[in-house]
Amino acid sequence: MVIQTLSYGYDVTSVSSQAEVVSGPQPRRGPPQASGDSHPPCARGGQSKTTGIQEKKSIRIMHWNAHGIKTKKLELGVFLTENKIDVCAIQEPHLKEEERFWIRGYKDFRQDLINRKNGGIITLVNTNTLTAVETYRSRPDGETVYQDTECLRIELILPSNNLHVYNICSPPDKDFQFEPQVKQDNFIVVGDFNSHSPSWGYKDLDSKGEKVEDWAIDNQLVLLNRADDPQLPRP
Repeated sequence: MVIQTLSYGYDVTSVSSQAEVVSGPQPRRGPPQASGDSHPPCARGGQSKTTGIQEKKSIRIMHWNAHGIKTKKLELGVFLTENKIDVCAIQEPHLKEEERFWIRGYKDFRQDLINRKNGGIITLVNTNTLTAVETYRSRPDGETVYQDTECLRIELILPSNNLHVYNICSPPDKDFQFEPQVKQDNFIVVGDFNSHSPSWGYKDLDSKGEKVEDWAIDNQLVLLNRADDPQLPRP
């Protein structure tokens, strides 16, 4: 599985203030705003005008089946920086609970290995650009029973309409079973389904691919990647 990236766009309204200053005593600074900035000080008797400016921002999301990540940390960090990745959903990092793994500038959400050699999922979120919280995992902490399909969901906190990102890994020897119901308004599902379909680049359609297609249709999902999308090299 090669690396695939996509961009999610959203609107941000920034607030600016212009003040007309007249003579008077030294003004007081107003309370900090939600963005962390303060309005320019207004002198007594002055007038202020507030305007809203709407700008477009985007989130760069990447997913990648690493087939083991411990020896690829340096290359991954460089790749994330050079490609300005905001969210990186990784399948099969093969990390155990006691093994440390971190990328500078990213918060990690992990579902690690217990009593098995391969698998797991990890989602990295750029803390310089985003705030995120975990909202679902297919195997709660402490449980050793694995579901056929591993899933980790995070919620990206945005100015409006938070985005939910599902990171999924369905092992090749397991059936595709997706437990959480997709009910959010804004969400993206990424991962490695280990299934074949011409819709995502294979020449054949296997039984698992057919099941994934049915699941996508039932949930009214739209396939974002195309069979002829350009492929990025692995880190």
